[in-house]
Amino acid sequence: MIVRDFSFDIIDSTTNTYQPFDPRTDTLILAPLDRYKIRIKDRYLVVIEPTQGTTPDNPDPNAFVTSFSTWTVGGVFSLNLFGQDFEQEGFAVGDGVFVFLHWQTGSPPYAGYLCQIIGINGSAATFRIDAVGPGSGVPDAQAPLRAVIIMTNDRLEIKPAFHFGNNSGLTSPLSARPFITPHADAIQGYISADPSDLPSPLLYNLQKYVALEPIIDSLGGSAFPLSFRRRALIIEGTQFYAYRTNLDPLAQTPASLYSLDGRIEVLLQASASVRDANLTFACLLLHPNRKGRTLNFLSPGTLTISGSSYTLTPPSGFSPIRAVLCVTGRDSDHPRLDIPDSLALTNPVTGASGSVPTITNRPGAEFVGVMIGQDGGEWVAVMTNKEPAVAPTGGAFEVFMPASPIWRYDSLVGSANGLRIIPGIYTIQTLLKVGNDFVTIDQIDYDTSQTVTPIGPGISYASLSNIYSLFLTPGVANLITPVNFDFFIYLGNQWFLIPGPSLRTPPRIPTVFTQPSGGYGLDLIDWGGGSITLKWRLFTPDGNVYDSNELTFTHEKFQSDNQLATITETGTQITITRTFALSPSPDLVRTVIRAAVFRRPEGYNPILQSLLSATEDFASLTVIASGILNHPALNINRAPLAFRSYSIILDKLALPSGQYTLHVRHAVRRKIDEEADNQAIEEDESYFYDFTIPAPPEPPAGPPLAPDFCVPKIPAVAGESWAGLYREENGDWLTFSTTLTTCHLDNYCTCFELVSEVPSAYIDIVGYFRGTVLGKPVPTNAKHKARFIGQIKRIADQYESENFVTSAYASEDIVRAYSERFEVELLIFDPCQLSHVDLLKFAEKCDVVNRNNRLLPSEIRNLKFEEVNIENDPKYARVRITLRRLKWRDEYRRNA
Repeated sequence: MIVRDFSFDIIDSTTNTYQPFDPRTDTLILAPLDRYKIRIKDRYLVVIEPTQGTTPDNPDPNAFVTSFSTWTVGGVFSLNLFGQDFEQEGFAVGDGVFVFLHWQTGSPPYAGYLCQIIGINGSAATFRIDAVGPGSGVPDAQAPLRAVIIMTNDRLEIKPAFHFGNNSGLTSPLSARPFITPHADAIQGYISADPSDLPSPLLYNLQKYVALEPIIDSLGGSAFPLSFRRRALIIEGTQFYAYRTNLDPLAQTPASLYSLDGRIEVLLQASASVRDANLTFACLLLHPNRKGRTLNFLSPGTLTISGSSYTLTPPSGFSPIRAVLCVTGRDSDHPRLDIPDSLALTNPVTGASGSVPTITNRPGAEFVGVMIGQDGGEWVAVMTNKEPAVAPTGGAFEVFMPASPIWRYDSLVGSANGLRIIPGIYTIQTLLKVGNDFVTIDQIDYDTSQTVTPIGPGISYASLSNIYSLFLTPGVANLITPVNFDFFIYLGNQWFLIPGPSLRTPPRIPTVFTQPSGGYGLDLIDWGGGSITLKWRLFTPDGNVYDSNELTFTHEKFQSDNQLATITETGTQITITRTFALSPSPDLVRTVIRAAVFRRPEGYNPILQSLLSATEDFASLTVIASGILNHPALNINRAPLAFRSYSIILDKLALPSGQYTLHVRHAVRRKIDEEADNQAIEEDESYFYDFTIPAPPEPPAGPPLAPDFCVPKIPAVAGESWAGLYREENGDWLTFSTTLTTCHLDNYCTCFELVSEVPSAYIDIVGYFRGTVLGKPVPTNAKHKARFIGQIKRIADQYESENFVTSAYASEDIVRAYSERFEVELLIFDPCQLSHVDLLKFAEKCDVVNRNNRLLPSEIRNLKFEEVNIENDPKYARVRITLRRLKWRDEYRRNA
């Protein structure tokens, strides 16, 4: 028999000391990168004892000695139970046990032994004697015995796991390594050696023994066999899912890297499976700056590092109860074996100010602040700007100003002079000067393992990690050089080809109200009032950081996008054509064409790309040099001596479903200087073409059953306003808003019956949408209105309370906040109405118009779908929707 109980205490992001925790009802609140600690108090006893008989201290026998060698230390004996099974009762080979044997006559008629189980087979077990209790007699092996067997020590494996969403198992999805194996995502699981962590003592009361109980316990000596076994298991880790290359600590939108719902699972695996325990602790994984589960956000805070000290400053009006300085970095850090666990990975340091910890051998690592508190009844983790974990060094890294205009995705040249050349991943950040500080606006990785055969003489090593480079040579006017690499070693130095800021997605500048319209250099210059200052930060594989020189750019440097080609698209391909009828002057002409396909929003690492270059002498009509690197699905075509003419064909069938953009760069230069290789610009193009590969169509649904009743029409008043959200064939969302004048609206799946007044049996649900639905963005201020037969009623509220002890040592509580909850019951008679319910599930919030419940107001606003249940009858569906008021009400009640 196993007698066992657990109790739990936790430390999460809302507390610095252990707090009681009930896994059935409570949730850990985990801020990004912050630590957690779970204490599991395990109190247990595994026992076999006589259960039959009525006489105290003389129960019916329950075992028989089947064999024995000697009853001294080192002796071996076997017992066979009457009607009980050792394994089913919780015992296993290797367990340490106390065995009390009691027979009918003798002086004394009992003995106690500390043993180890060396064999088990159902009701039979074999024991090796490790110690004999003082005053033990010699058992009567020829008659049935009364046996009390209690486990005194066992073996236990602690196997924790930390997951979100539908992930499961004992392996981290970011590292592909087990959580119990020492590495950067590992979770600590151990038995505490601190006596204060143990559960309180407890004695077991044998069923059939009274006077002999103290004697039985004394025979076990220091093992105290009748005392429950006690241990405290500690689980420690951090919220390492926020340790990601792409995590934006300044975000004002929900994080896509992990969901809000997480869980810590702990498998306690014993030598007997019946002693195993599976424990689950629900977690709320806070997103940066997001208020709980709402879609409301607080402004980010600020991290300031001065020398060896740091300071975290919260946004105005926010008072955190906990502040930590953490480390974040690259995705590639998660599998690292030299980082022992997740605590060492994110390295949280508690305090709003303090000393900056030392981080070594962590290329790209950065410090970030996390401040946790409540706002409007919701927990929120306010994060800050990131700062390098290693102080940058100046002088060794230089970026050169080009002598040419810069177009989108053109590259500048950077050189690391005199640095140790080592393989690995180099990271370069582009930093924009804002006031007296620099903020990161771009980041690109260079993986030296992506080796290529370089186009160009004198290069000893080259690799390509991003877009094919069109680099602008310093000191040579308008010279643009196409190459198939972005990292190379030349003359003993490392060189990097760094695209200028080129993205359409604007960076977030945390310290200003007005943000840039885009991430392209020209957008930044417009935002900066005519000029910007940039520098670049190099992170090397050995953990060092180097800052480049500063460069200032004006309007004359970055050029506007320009498209002269014609683009046509069919269901299978995209064709781009550029034709030019005139011939050039009899000069040396260089032509460069690059095409790159990105997933939207675009970055610097295309999924397809092709490159063509040609140098032609139009005086002699000869091709001096040419080269082409065509992807099979993306072909650049250009006839020799075809001045300013080309075609590009993209095979759409080579791409999976999704949203894409094709960027084309076309440059034509005429040589004007034999000595210095200066060029004159003949033509420049740089443009995007956005397109979508739709998802494969779902199998068509069967024809609807012929109804045996009239399909209902929804009553509506002529002139009533109506708004809807609908989806085009390509998956894009569109919205409409109109007034009803007919019984049908285009793109709205319902028929209307115009009436003078809407009957009281109907309610309206109006959903308000923001962001994306089913992976596609919805229009601004989109809403969708639907009308159903149904009713709304108030149900149990959701409470947030705080317990405390008064000066009179009485337990009281404060209801800090509550949120009203409602249930809507609808009768659905056709697929159109059900489609409206399915769409409204994705609404950010919704309003309900009530016409039949006089206990509630006529309109209930700011509700959120929590749960939808559908019961299907042959002629209709009954839909029950649980909704919660988005805004919590403040402190409402305190006990007397």
